Amino acid sequence: RMSKPTYDTLKIFVLNRNRQCAYMEAVMLKEWSNLQNEAKVLDMRHRQEYPEGLLGENPLPPFFTQYAFLLTVWLMEHYVGLGIELELFYGQHELSIAYWYRDFLLSSLLNTLTKMRGAKMADRVAKAHAGTQGPSSTKKGKRKGVQKKKQPTASSLVTPEDSEDDLEFLWIQVKRNMCRGIVRFIAALNQAGALNVEKYIHTSHERRFEKRFEAFSAVTQPPSLTYDDFQQGSDFSSVSQKDLLTSVGESFKSGKSDVDKLIKQMNSVEAGFSPILESELRNLVKVCVGNSVFAQKLMQTNEGAYGKVEFDLETHKQFCAIKFK
Repeated sequence: RMSKPTYDTLKIFVLNRNRQCAYMEAVMLKEWSNLQNEAKVLDMRHRQEYPEGLLGENPLPPFFTQYAFLLTVWLMEHYVGLGIELELFYGQHELSIAYWYRDFLLSSLLNTLTKMRGAKMADRVAKAHAGTQGPSSTKKGKRKGVQKKKQPTASSLVTPEDSEDDLEFLWIQVKRNMCRGIVRFIAALNQAGALNVEKYIHTSHERRFEKRFEAFSAVTQPPSLTYDDFQQGSDFSSVSQKDLLTSVGESFKSGKSDVDKLIKQMNSVEAGFSPILESELRNLVKVCVGNSVFAQKLMQTNEGAYGKVEFDLETHKQFCAIKFK
């Protein structure tokens, strides 16, 4: 049952950007959502068969449910990222919506990965402990003693695959910091009156939101977000502009710090297994630095003297550099 969806998911990477979006809308999101329901049944039966876990210590984590959920959220996040890259989100308001929704999906990814990695390491440690149980007798002359085996720790059980997972986990953190920084930067620009919200005659922002994420209606978990959720989640009216811009600077500073760590750690894994190219990371550093500089400039600029604001996707295709012209 899993073979065809897994193969189709891998096949996404050989399609061009437009076809990837269409393929996910038509096939993949619905398929993985259905698999989530089947995975829940499988986990339930698995727990019934092993109520105390495989080693008789802890209940089994929902392995299959977590995996199906992880792939579903990854597809959704990839879908939003492609929409930004293809410039399907028009204007600052829709860009804010896209990065806000992407932040939610990246947070879901991080939470699920943390649970899965924790369960995997706990299982690995438990199995290693089980293998070292039991005293072994040694004979020295007429005396018998007990030879204690050294208990393995989590750090001693790290594998090369764990290094690859660490790299991917850090990359997801970078993307989340970037999304949060951009959403807050746009909110600060709106507070300063430097941006004009687009107005429509034959449609509305709510309707455009629904159409942009219509493909997610086929997914039950995570639940689809609404325009009301966006308005509540991006409402910084109770935060002063100075505090908001300080938060923007911290987000991009944290993002740059994580990017620097990524660049240093990339040598620890083979190039073919890295989730990101070094050249793309270098471009992301430019976006972090540029956005931090312009956030500081906005803090020091007198009201009404901002000039035209530009959202540039040339430096990096999915994370915009915000500039004043």
